[in-house]
Amino acid sequence: MKKPGRSGFTLMEVMVAVLLLGVTLAGSLGLLSWMVRANAFSARVTEAMTMNQAKIDELRELGFEEMAGGSDVLDRYRRSWVVTSWPGGKTIEVTTRWLSLSGVERSTRLITMHNDERYNLQNSL
Repeated sequence: MKKPGRSGFTLMEVMVAVLLLGVTLAGSLGLLSWMVRANAFSARVTEAMTMNQAKIDELRELGFEEMAGGSDVLDRYRRSWVVTSWPGGKTIEVTTRWLSLSGVERSTRLITMHNDERYNLQNSL
C-alpha cells in the first residue's frame, strides 16, 4: 500500500511486472527456436531440390542413350537417381536424402520425363 505523498511502484507491482516479462520472454525464445529450425529445414530442402535439378540437367546433357541410374554423396546429402525407359522416352527420378537437426531422415524427390527426339521424328514422317 502506498503512503500518501510518495510516488513509485510497490513491491507487488514490480513482482507482477517481472513475472509478465518473464513469461513473455520465455514464449518468445520458444518461438525463436522454432523459427531457427524451420529456416534450417527450408534451406536444406532448397539445397536438395537444387541438387535434384542439377542431376536431371546433367543426365539430359549426356544424351538419350547414355542416361542411367546411379548414386553419389555430396557433403551431408545422399543422392540417387533412377532412369526408366518407355517407348519413345525415359522417366528420370532423383531423390536426395539428409538427416535433419533432430536426426530424422528427410528427403526430396524430383521426377521428370524426357522424350527421344529421334522417336518423335520417326513417327512424324
